[in-house]
Amino acid sequence: MTTDIKNFIKISSIVGVILLAFVLISQFFIVKAYTAGNYITVLVNWLITVLMYVINKKTSNKEIPSSFINTFMATSIGKMFVLMIYMVGYVFLFGEEKIIFLVFMLVCYTIYTIFEIYHILKEQKSDNL
Repeated sequence: MTTDIKNFIKISSIVGVILLAFVLISQFFIVKAYTAGNYITVLVNWLITVLMYVINKKTSNKEIPSSFINTFMATSIGKMFVLMIYMVGYVFLFGEEKIIFLVFMLVCYTIYTIFEIYHILKEQKSDNL
């Protein structure tokens, strides 16, 4: 495993711990509803983000810039598709807390996507220098 992947996993784990702490705090102070699905959501988002990042790093070819773009678009669409299946399945199984779940899912997805794009752009910029 390269240092880029290890660094990404370490930093994304810190983001995950911060999100888990937010879920814990919100469960006691902000939202009084049962939100156990939000713990699972953080873990699912983290796993999928790390998996897609590793796929991007392993399959992108530095000599052909379009291979990185194609891989990134494919993994982004795959990530969104898998998370949509997760959202629909969760809402059908546990409908009573769907609003809380969907809002947190979108927040979590946005945070991890921004983090992933920022990390990839930073690496691309350092590779081009």
